[in-house]
Amino acid sequence: MLFILEYNNTYRDLNFFEKLNAAFFQSVNTRTAGFASVSIKQETDGAKLLTSFLMFIGGCPGSTAGGIKGTTLVVLFLRHRFDPGMVYKSLTVVAFALVVSVLNVSLILALHHGVSILDAIIEAVSAFATVGLSASLTPTLHPLAKLALTLTMFIGRVGPVSFGVAILMRKKKSGSVLPEGRMLIG
Repeated sequence: MLFILEYNNTYRDLNFFEKLNAAFFQSVNTRTAGFASVSIKQETDGAKLLTSFLMFIGGCPGSTAGGIKGTTLVVLFLRHRFDPGMVYKSLTVVAFALVVSVLNVSLILALHHGVSILDAIIEAVSAFATVGLSASLTPTLHPLAKLALTLTMFIGRVGPVSFGVAILMRKKKSGSVLPEGRMLIG
């Protein structure tokens, strides 16, 4: 998708294979690396939205990638039976991530009139997912917004899992016994 969205935009001066490589590189970087081979600020709105979505998801639980993790989405959207505690933990992680990100976007927009909502989303989601990509907005932000993003980076690194585990550690005893599958979430 990045290849298509940015073909005649940030990739316009590249040959076909360089465009393909840049698109692949950018899509991988949205997981955790934070290296921008093109200017995120100059990306099309569609590419910014896709970049934000990929950062929000992140990578796999065993990796250093941030985000809510791919397995969290699998638990929520795969038509399969999972332990209810796992589903609730996944919902908690996603809700928590959304709330933190929306609060950051709201704070950035409240303190900085005229800022693109997509640029604010890039900054907030990148902070939560501890990716390191930026739409070149962070250096110009109000100190309160910078502090919020810093706190968000900390929450994104340790918060969702700790928060979800703390809430869902209590198990109720039930009369029926179901087979349990284990999967790393968040």
